[in-house]
Amino acid sequence: MVYATFGPTIDPFSFKNDLYKGSRTAVTCVVVAGDSPIFIKWFKDGRQLNDGDHETSIYVADDGYVSTLTLNNLSRRNNGNYTCTASNSVGTDSSSAQLEVKAPPHWTKPPVDSGAILGRSVMLHCQAEGYPAPHIRWKVAKGTPPGAYSTIISRSRVYILVNGSLAITSVQIGDEGLYLCEASNGVGQPISSAVALVIHSPPHFASRFSSQTVRKGDRTVIRCNSIGERPIYLRWLVNGNEFNPSNRRSYIYREDPTPEGKLAEITIPLVSRDDSAIYTCIARNDYGEDRKNIQVNVQEVPDSIHNIQVEKVTSHDVFLTWSLPYNGNSEITEFQVQWREDHDQWTQINQKLMSGSETAATISNLKPQTLYRFRVRAVNSIGIGRFSNEIQQETAVEAPQTAPSGVRAVAVSSREILVSWLLLREPGTGDYVKGYYVGIKPRGSSHPFTYRTVVLRDEDLAELEISGLERNTDYVVVVQAFNSKGPGPSSDEVYMRTPQFDRPSTPSLKVSVTMATSITVTWDAPNDPDCPVSEYILNHKIEGMKSWQQINIDGDENTHTLLSLHCGAIYQFYLVAINVVGKSEPSKTISAKTAGHAPVSPDKTLFITTNSTYIILHLSVWKDGGCPINFFVIQYRQRVQVEWTLVSNNILPNQQDVMITDMSPGTWYTLSVSAHNDAGITDAEFVFATLTPSGEFPTGPSEMTSVNFLYRHLTVTVPVASSVLVLVVVFIVVCQVTRRRSPGPRTYSPEGTENSEQVKPENMSLTVTYDSNHEPAYLPAPYATTKIPVYSRDQSGPLRGGSDPGMRTFGNSRHLYDVPNPNRRMEPKPVTSSIVSSEYQKSALLQDGPQCLDKRSRNLISYGKRGHKRDFGDGSSGSESEDEIRATANRGAL
Repeated sequence: MVYATFGPTIDPFSFKNDLYKGSRTAVTCVVVAGDSPIFIKWFKDGRQLNDGDHETSIYVADDGYVSTLTLNNLSRRNNGNYTCTASNSVGTDSSSAQLEVKAPPHWTKPPVDSGAILGRSVMLHCQAEGYPAPHIRWKVAKGTPPGAYSTIISRSRVYILVNGSLAITSVQIGDEGLYLCEASNGVGQPISSAVALVIHSPPHFASRFSSQTVRKGDRTVIRCNSIGERPIYLRWLVNGNEFNPSNRRSYIYREDPTPEGKLAEITIPLVSRDDSAIYTCIARNDYGEDRKNIQVNVQEVPDSIHNIQVEKVTSHDVFLTWSLPYNGNSEITEFQVQWREDHDQWTQINQKLMSGSETAATISNLKPQTLYRFRVRAVNSIGIGRFSNEIQQETAVEAPQTAPSGVRAVAVSSREILVSWLLLREPGTGDYVKGYYVGIKPRGSSHPFTYRTVVLRDEDLAELEISGLERNTDYVVVVQAFNSKGPGPSSDEVYMRTPQFDRPSTPSLKVSVTMATSITVTWDAPNDPDCPVSEYILNHKIEGMKSWQQINIDGDENTHTLLSLHCGAIYQFYLVAINVVGKSEPSKTISAKTAGHAPVSPDKTLFITTNSTYIILHLSVWKDGGCPINFFVIQYRQRVQVEWTLVSNNILPNQQDVMITDMSPGTWYTLSVSAHNDAGITDAEFVFATLTPSGEFPTGPSEMTSVNFLYRHLTVTVPVASSVLVLVVVFIVVCQVTRRRSPGPRTYSPEGTENSEQVKPENMSLTVTYDSNHEPAYLPAPYATTKIPVYSRDQSGPLRGGSDPGMRTFGNSRHLYDVPNPNRRMEPKPVTSSIVSSEYQKSALLQDGPQCLDKRSRNLISYGKRGHKRDFGDGSSGSESEDEIRATANRGAL
């Protein structure tokens, strides 16, 4: 009988899910089918387990169908894949299960307190184990005392490694604080540890290089500001060599601690060229060192050039070379090459500018055979250097290189011609031009030119008359210059034909019309048909001028108008007629004057308006004399002073009114006004007085002179002044009492009665008109005072009912212009003048006692009955009587 045999079959098994370190577990492998004998074995991760291995025990039942694996004191080393195999003679079966033992985290490398150096890297270690693998998290608390912890997230400079360590690169001061490392894996309680990170700062500089530029002679400070943990020790190098700034007498050295480190300063009060260097400041402490370089550039003007040389010389050119000088630590921007003739001064220089990179220059357009002096200097951004030593060089001699120009051949008669040309005016001395050769021959002739020689003499003759020619014949004329080296090139050929007739007769010139800027001249047309005029040459000039100006006029004309002439100027004219034969004799010189004359000064009452602290000048009342006024020059002074105060030397006539402010009340002044036009200059002086603050006229000039004379003698002035002061106080008190008792103002008679006293002001009017070719004279002129209280000193009130756009105000700020003020000399001039004097009687004050005059009465005080006149230059005159002065005062006062 045969029985079948079956292989083993194992029932699958598994471990419990939550197994923790230190606990115990067991798993049973059951063979549910199969014939005996059966053999059961256990494997861990492919390696067979025996009883007792790794604190394990294996129990197999007696029948051999059940085996139990017991694991005592579980740990991570028990983790793995466990397999149970059962085998018999027929086959094998197996079953596997995975064992995972969970363990809470524990430190394998705990964090510790650490120190780091500023700018370097630091690593804070934090490593832990557990199952599952723990998660590492870092937190930081900064400040003193530390604040709340904040989680660290990896970024460019701070990041957490895979193993849990914290890495910080380029450590900064702000990285200092408490760092907390936490490890957790969900098993048990997380673990954490807090450590301190201390940042140590070695010396360092915000910038390791700086540069400063200073001018020679200035003051400079070299600063070394080191940042780092103290104590910090400093040392210095200059151009790489050890250097102790305290040992330099010319240096001031100091070191001072700062909250960030240490500051050192080297002060150089007076910088010199030797101070240009690289100064190195080295800072050191226990954690390292750093250095900073300071470049000091001392700039100055370039040095003088010492080796200027002449490389090549021709008759017109000199080629100069030189070497680059010391540039003063500033790039040379240009070289200035100057030269002059030996007999000239360096104030009469010629100059050529070369770029700073060029060390050579060709000086051209020089005169032949002439001694020159040359010098060179360099220029940089600081300034201009000194000139080199002068060198001398004479240019070479050569034959004339230029052909004469302007050659003309004019028939003087039917057998004589006049050849003229322009002198060669190129600069030169010696043998440049000795004279000229003038060649002539019949046109079309094959014969050579016949030359005549013209030797230059003092009169510099540039013409030649050639006689003995044939009538009505064509000739060719050339001119060439010569000197000791030979002749120069010939001029262009000039062709002319001798006429059959002679020169025209002398024209008769006369003036027909004169205007302000034009003059028309006429002459008689020629009536000889055999001597027609081809053209006229009208010569004209301003009287007194040396050179004549020429105008070519067609021969058919017999009149000509000259335009754009000077107004009020005298011109001279003469005329020359020309035809194919030659020129006529000059006409008689005639003179004519354009219309217009110098400005005419106005009446002073129309020109000047006064107040206590300012005056107004009405420029529009000046007469222009037919020639527009170009500008005014105005100045003034107190009568007791010598120096003038210039208001302006370029006041345009469109400024209708001019206000002069900041004047002293109750003071006599002299005003000088100069009016300029093309015809000449008119000067006028006006004597006037500003009103007192109460609106009164001041003491007359003659009385002021007496007072001023007393002031010069202190022995008299002091007691007199004291007495006057007492009298004034008494007079004021009496006046106040009298005004209170008086029913109204008391008017004093202007007729010089016994109750009045006439004032004796100096009123002299001298007005001078002269041409622009003469020097101006300044003479005094009078002016009657008025007051305009409706215009305030600060110009806040209206003037004559409103602001005047044509008014300009002059106060302490004087406006000066570049129009030259003619030199002024006190020369005698024909003038018209008159003197008005009056005397105010004092009998009223003596008989009636001190009395106060009201403002209106004071303004009506007369300067006398007699008027004064002044000539305005055009035949008119102004007069002013006592009544007119009083009326003017009434109009100017409130």
